[in-house]
Amino acid sequence: MNASNDVIVTPRPVYHQDGRKSPDCYVVPSDLHDILTDKLGTFPLFQYWGPTADITSSRWLVDASIEILQRYSPTLLTTYIPHLDYDLQRYGPQSPQALTAAADVDAALAPCWRRPPSMT
Repeated sequence: MNASNDVIVTPRPVYHQDGRKSPDCYVVPSDLHDILTDKLGTFPLFQYWGPTADITSSRWLVDASIEILQRYSPTLLTTYIPHLDYDLQRYGPQSPQALTAAADVDAALAPCWRRPPSMT
């Protein structure tokens, strides 16, 4: 998180004094945090890792990546899409669930392949 990148978005939970954990993300530049959460909602941390991981967090990350591409036109953008990682670990790479997970990721990534007019 202490990198010299121009734009950073990464999961970062908020740990409260009473033991609760709230979903959030670390974002640079800081004003991008409110832009992303206003547009996309709070980062779905509890769907990002662990037993409740699902496509929701991957969709949020894809949508955030598209927003970053449109706002900042970075030379390089890397994005971790966690959905295949967790479902393949849970069910195995040859499972029917793995095929469903791959189709879900394909659908989530589809907007990335269509370049908005502002990016041409």
